[in-house]
Amino acid sequence: MDPIAQLMAFFLNYIDAPTSLRIPPKIDVKLDSNSCLMFTLPGLYNLLLPTGKLDYINFRSAVYKSNLNAELSILGYQVTLQLATSHVDTTWYKLSPVD
Repeated sequence: MDPIAQLMAFFLNYIDAPTSLRIPPKIDVKLDSNSCLMFTLPGLYNLLLPTGKLDYINFRSAVYKSNLNAELSILGYQVTLQLATSHVDTTWYKLSPVD
């Protein structure tokens, strides 16, 4: 499965059942106190592509080139910056309903 399709499937599973999400420890993907999904790009990569079928740099590039937010907005969701840092790999993002 293509990595963006895999990411979208993960987001759809979260949207369908946010509290049933199972995340292994030590991966930078978590639910906040409002059950909104928070993540770093390396966290998503490690969760979705642990076998390294695609290297991280190409995964990150594919995410930035994708139209995930446009697709998510149809469902009433969006990915936003949660905590910006000096490097994209340590920045936290949040998947949450559109306000």
